[in-house]
Amino acid sequence: TRKCHVPRLEVDPIACEFLPPKGTSERDFTVMLVGDSHAGHWVPAIQTIAAERGWTLITHTKSSCAYLAAPLNGYPECTVWNEAVQRDMIMRKPDLVFTSMVTNHAAAGAVGQPDNQERLARGLIGGLMPLLDMGTPVILMHGTPRMGVSITQCLAENEGNPAACSVSREKAMGHGGAVSIAAALEPRLSLVDLTDALCGPELCAPIVG
Repeated sequence: TRKCHVPRLEVDPIACEFLPPKGTSERDFTVMLVGDSHAGHWVPAIQTIAAERGWTLITHTKSSCAYLAAPLNGYPECTVWNEAVQRDMIMRKPDLVFTSMVTNHAAAGAVGQPDNQERLARGLIGGLMPLLDMGTPVILMHGTPRMGVSITQCLAENEGNPAACSVSREKAMGHGGAVSIAAALEPRLSLVDLTDALCGPELCAPIVG
């Protein structure tokens, strides 16, 4: 509703700022969240935590564009946007950074999926390195489920039976591991995996609770 999410063909960053609610004990603490739409999935949760703790939240998200210092196949707009976002984060000096991504991105020059995930991981580290060198804590979030179907359409076609739109956990979450690889390669990165809060042992459901 605030048009914070940058469309695929646009390159100019849109920094959306969410201030603590009036009446809260505002702290001098700024959190930034950057990445593609799967990073954007975490905005409501982090916004809630930020509001409770008196933090300021600033977001930079763009369609199909993970925060990487590595080019994606056929997507020069992503590279331009990432460079501008990195400059903005360095200038702002946030106290904490979150990022996440869907891992079906295709890194330029990759041959095979293992090489692709390795390139994505190293690109992620490269983009975050200036922040890490500044002493900024960075948290990598495992991606949200990739359901592979239109959930809204499926729910409409199965009214009263949302379980019919569930997808196997392996299918929804087993699509690459660049975030995990990055955390293993760079010990200054923290990895958070909330898959168990989103999916059961076997299935990822469209509605939980």
